[in-house]
Amino acid sequence: FSIPFEDVLALAGRLKKGDVLKPPFLGVTFNFGEAEGAKVTRVLPGSAAEKAGIRKGDVIQAMDGRPVAQAFEFQYEINRKVAGDKAVFKVKRKVKVLDIEAVLGVRPENPDAVVPIAPDEPDEEEPEEKPEEAPKPPPPPGGKR
Repeated sequence: FSIPFEDVLALAGRLKKGDVLKPPFLGVTFNFGEAEGAKVTRVLPGSAAEKAGIRKGDVIQAMDGRPVAQAFEFQYEINRKVAGDKAVFKVKRKVKVLDIEAVLGVRPENPDAVVPIAPDEPDEEEPEEKPEEAPKPPPPPGGKR
């Protein structure tokens, strides 16, 4: 296990000031294998992901502008941060691509106990936006049509 020198330098000033740095936690489970990134399969209630608005079914494509198409890339990017840091996730939600900012939480001592493994549930359906209906014209003078 090694830490890139640039990451050590980025945290050195904070450590020098006496900051207590804790491992970050987003609070999602995901599947890789999507051509576009990591598909979120579960969002932990109360997590940084839920607070930021990340939803089950979203596909995380990048973090802080760096692509995360593989599990190791996602873990690497998350682990460059500490709890309390902000991160911007490029997320594909159906046909929309969103930039979602999250403040990373503190990783629980045993994340597996917090995020239970359960069978996949169907993706939540987002209500479809209905086009606005044109107002109906008023009835002609005299009443009936």
